[in-house]
Amino acid sequence: MISASGSRSCPACGEPLYGWAVIESDGDSRAAREVLDRCEECGLGIAHETSDVNLAPDAQGRLTAPNRRSWQAGIGGEHWAPLELESTDAYLTPKALGLLLDGAGYELLVLRQPALGANQLWMWQTLLNAFTFHDGFAIRVLRGRLGLRNARSAPAFVVDLVVSVLAALPLAVAALPLELVAVVVRRGGLLEAEVRRLRA
Repeated sequence: MISASGSRSCPACGEPLYGWAVIESDGDSRAAREVLDRCEECGLGIAHETSDVNLAPDAQGRLTAPNRRSWQAGIGGEHWAPLELESTDAYLTPKALGLLLDGAGYELLVLRQPALGANQLWMWQTLLNAFTFHDGFAIRVLRGRLGLRNARSAPAFVVDLVVSVLAALPLAVAALPLELVAVVVRRGGLLEAEVRRLRA
């Protein structure tokens, strides 16, 4: 477990945190909201109530995380798909990841932004979020996390369903090359890191 601590300062670089976004969490979207903060220096995005960032490499020393410096994060803002789809308290940038790893005694061996993977789905859902009342509508419905009973309203749910069906394919056609270009210019939506624990 990699852990870095902070109070109202960034746990990665120590600079002040500022308000970034308010997002709806699963459950009753009318009542469950979460405030996110951001660091202007290293770009880390973090849940307002969180003071520790915990990163857990797998057995091979790999980490994956949404990239807050990605094009899709810039396009989506507070409607960026990973804010709704990921169960995490921190949204990393390459710089923030490096700082957190250094502070926890890890060496960053390789940092990649893959062309294919969850990032393609996130780009598509981020674009779709621009046309729906509910962020992450299509994926939340498919995963059984959103239905008529916990929607904003029945009409909003129906409108989002129609819009999602009509816009799904055209937005997929746009999302694929957009994310591929983002990866080429190092603004892809997914960070994949290989790390190694430094000897004490």
